[in-house]
Amino acid sequence: MSQLREAEEALAAKQLLIDQLKAEAERQRAALETVPVLQAQADIFRADFEAERAAREQLHAQRERLQESVSALRRRCQRLQEQGDAWARMEELRNRHAEQRPLPGALGGSPPPGEEEPPPLCCPKCQYRAPDMDTLQVHVMDCIK
Repeated sequence: MSQLREAEEALAAKQLLIDQLKAEAERQRAALETVPVLQAQADIFRADFEAERAAREQLHAQRERLQESVSALRRRCQRLQEQGDAWARMEELRNRHAEQRPLPGALGGSPPPGEEEPPPLCCPKCQYRAPDMDTLQVHVMDCIK
């Protein structure tokens, strides 16, 4: 009788172990089904991250190019401003000197002997010949833009 009881207890213990192993196998099976889903999500996240990184790098490179362009345009603007200032000083000197001496055509129609006729007024950029200084100044301001 004691052998029967021991055999039943052993059988019950074995059955309990079998049930535990079946439950563990079911949990493992569920985990195996979840792993590919999680792996697919990780792949999607990685692709999104790499795409964002590439976009950030492109934006950074574009920003650098734009900053270089702005710097070059500022330098060009500064040079043009300096040229304009020099032109204005030269024009002021020319006007000051023109006020001090009579115009060649004012008295006799031709320049006095030994003096040449003033050079034609030309745009330094496109060589446009202007009839007077005001017209030339307006043209130069438009031409350098």
